[in-house]
Amino acid sequence: MQKADKQKAFLEVISTKNQNMSDNKKVTDIQKFIEKFEPSKFKMLSRGIEVRGIKDLNRNISFAKEVIEKLKLKLVISHSAEMAMYGSFEVNYL
Repeated sequence: MQKADKQKAFLEVISTKNQNMSDNKKVTDIQKFIEKFEPSKFKMLSRGIEVRGIKDLNRNISFAKEVIEKLKLKLVISHSAEMAMYGSFEVNYL
């Protein structure tokens, strides 16, 4: 039993480290996006960021998609009609 408990504890530690590494990768992707896109206003969300105060929404969404594709980030753009009224869109983790 002791050996099984040690193996279980070891697997939990490895699992936790892998989860932390993937969380760090997500944060790094968002940071890279912010550095390249340079939004004037954005709000951090649990699943990504909300870019706000956009004048030309279609052009900026297209540019954001290009940045994500060029840098091969694991992010996705989401927006709705309600967000469009406020000149905003979200950049979320994939």
